[in-house]
Amino acid sequence: MWIHKLLDLIFIPNGRCPICLRVIFFSDDYVCHDCERKLEVVRGNRCKKCGKEIEEEKNYCSDCISNEYHYEKGYCLYNYEGSIRKIIHDIKFSNCPDLAVYMGKKLGLSLQYCQWIHEVDSIIPVPLHENRMKTRGYNQSEKISWGIMQSFVEWQKTPNMILELECLVREKDTPHQLKLKKDERFDNVKKAFAVIDEKVIKEKVVLLIDDVYTTGATIDACSETLMKGGAKKVYFATLAGTRKNL
Repeated sequence: MWIHKLLDLIFIPNGRCPICLRVIFFSDDYVCHDCERKLEVVRGNRCKKCGKEIEEEKNYCSDCISNEYHYEKGYCLYNYEGSIRKIIHDIKFSNCPDLAVYMGKKLGLSLQYCQWIHEVDSIIPVPLHENRMKTRGYNQSEKISWGIMQSFVEWQKTPNMILELECLVREKDTPHQLKLKKDERFDNVKKAFAVIDEKVIKEKVVLLIDDVYTTGATIDACSETLMKGGAKKVYFATLAGTRKNL
């Protein structure tokens, strides 16, 4: 019907900004300009290992000082505070896959300024267990990865990276990390992941993608699995990182 075609032209698919709920007209944006300006991009001093924002006089956060991680280096676009928390919650629990792709584009555009990005051969999203996939209907990290790939086409024209969706799997259906303490988070994801096709990552530089970096437990468990599976290096990128350690 013509009225539906007109509405599709006028409104973006979700119709409203997820933060202020303002109706968005004639735009490909999923977050209104006012709210997007308020998202807290990491602009201060970053930890030289995980990329989270830290105090100016420091080089590493306390987590990266006290732990040996299997990844090479990481990047977080936003501080996990304020409105980005609402966006990530909606991406994970409110059936907003297109919002995840949109935010992935933002992350991808910012990754062009990372010196190591041109080393990357493969992009691998942190996988969900099949039970959670059935409940959620999609893997938010995979959707973010699709957005990153789309942005890479914009600034790289012919990106060299390949998006690998079948290589890394989650074998254990672990509880949510959200309410767990730091040590519990590492125990929770221990041996949770597996590489099912080692030749895909053998001697390759991998970029892991997730929504939030907190203690690094999930990213490190994936990184360890990939390194044991033959990867040359593992970097990671997330939409957001927590400022405070648990």
